[in-house]
Amino acid sequence: MNDVKKSSLFSWLLFDLANTVYAFVIPGLYFSVWLVSEQGWTDQALGFATSSAMVIVAITGPWVGARSDGSQGKKPLLFITTLACIISTFLLGTFNVNTSVLLFIISLIGFNLGSVVYDALLISVSNENNRGKISGMGVAFGYIGSLTGFGVATYLQNIGYSYIEIFRSVAILFMIFSLPAFIFIDEKKVSTIKSSIKISESLTIVIKSWKHSTKYPGLTRFLVGRFFYADAINTLIGGLLAVYLVEEAGLTPEDSQGILALAIVVSIIGGLVFGVAGDILGPRICTLISLVCWMISLTLAIIATEFDQTWLIYVTGVIGGFNIGGIFAVDRLFMTRLSPEKHLGEFYGLYSTVGRFATIVGPLLWGFIVNTLGLGRNPAMGSLIILLLISFFIIKGVPDHQKKYTRIMNFKIATKKYVFDNVVDFKGRASRWEFWGGSLGFSIGAFFSIVVVSFISENLAYGLLLPIIYLWEIIAGLSAQIRRLHDVGKSGWNYLWVLTGIGIFYIIFLNVQPSQQKENDWGSPPEHTITNNEI
Repeated sequence: MNDVKKSSLFSWLLFDLANTVYAFVIPGLYFSVWLVSEQGWTDQALGFATSSAMVIVAITGPWVGARSDGSQGKKPLLFITTLACIISTFLLGTFNVNTSVLLFIISLIGFNLGSVVYDALLISVSNENNRGKISGMGVAFGYIGSLTGFGVATYLQNIGYSYIEIFRSVAILFMIFSLPAFIFIDEKKVSTIKSSIKISESLTIVIKSWKHSTKYPGLTRFLVGRFFYADAINTLIGGLLAVYLVEEAGLTPEDSQGILALAIVVSIIGGLVFGVAGDILGPRICTLISLVCWMISLTLAIIATEFDQTWLIYVTGVIGGFNIGGIFAVDRLFMTRLSPEKHLGEFYGLYSTVGRFATIVGPLLWGFIVNTLGLGRNPAMGSLIILLLISFFIIKGVPDHQKKYTRIMNFKIATKKYVFDNVVDFKGRASRWEFWGGSLGFSIGAFFSIVVVSFISENLAYGLLLPIIYLWEIIAGLSAQIRRLHDVGKSGWNYLWVLTGIGIFYIIFLNVQPSQQKENDWGSPPEHTITNNEI
């Protein structure tokens, strides 16, 4: 990072904030609800509109990416696509509904083609050692932007403003936060030759890029695996999740917005945690962990609606939010690790094509199951779980060229130390893996214990077991937190910073730092961190 200007990095991060404002608020929430609930469109019609935009992106994405690899660079193309998205978003709802849908399609095209060149700019603001961390920071910034846009939109709605005024506010926010990227990002050019590829060659470039990807080990397989998990995830965040919460789970628009706001907050933490973990453990294992959590989350959503367990929807929101931030952080790291820098724009174009075809298939599949077959939204949700499972087994076979670590504490040991061995140890040290892995293991075990017991007796589950789990988590979590602070050379009293509110970000920062590789006031470094210097 020594050769990257802070203004360049911050501007890149700020653009992630800007475009995620649009992605979450417009296709992810307000426009889809406006179209289905107020204008009377069906899930299937919304799916067709989204899919038509994705067809265009899928065909032109590799052309945009390959052209950006030329001497003209990526920033001019990023400016054009961003401008198209901002203008069309600003005009949503101004004309009749059909024209608004056309503008929505244009905004989707601009946003997604812009993402092709924006993601490829990651190499301009990072290096091999911190690329996952920077990608994770980008995701965190993005969801801070979502929270900002969501807050503005919710405020405007609560004081009586219309959907049209919300659309315009998002366009203005996108414009303001994206401007620094075009001024301050110091782009790393990968070629001195100007690209003269014509847009008419787009389809040919898709075919050539696909053949070209086979020359790089694991790249083609990763793209195929990404097709399946992007299909599932993009189907939800493309607007159908908001519809599901209102129409299937029976929540009010205000309640669904509250859950989505919770998911945004958690996704910030997920992006940071998975970004750091991706540099340490490699993007493959982090992607597999995220896919498993996604399958659990969607399964819980089905259980919640089938058995009228509304509280499970909130659990789903937390798990899904954490992992949407996580998988997007390691997604970019995976892609840059498998692709050569000189062809990064081209392969990000192919990456976009795969993702967009997935976005085409997902909404169409959802609409077919819900409207054509009339099976309802839970079978449609089940189809997404199947897609995630297929992706898991494909990604499992992708090499990520991660350096091998020895003597790493495994998940089972981390959970055991967190829950049992060190539960009342307030004097020792805890590595990142013990803290984060143990916390995750405890949460998973506690959750499934509650679910299983609640089917036997709700009084037993919520009257006895839940208070015991809460008390145990308070003790285990506090002791692990204090030991984690000790491990980075800080007194446990620093945890009191959380009382200030904003201090929680300082504590998160400390919690993701590596172990001190020397003896400090609280003992020697955890044994498994000495060899690895990172776990």
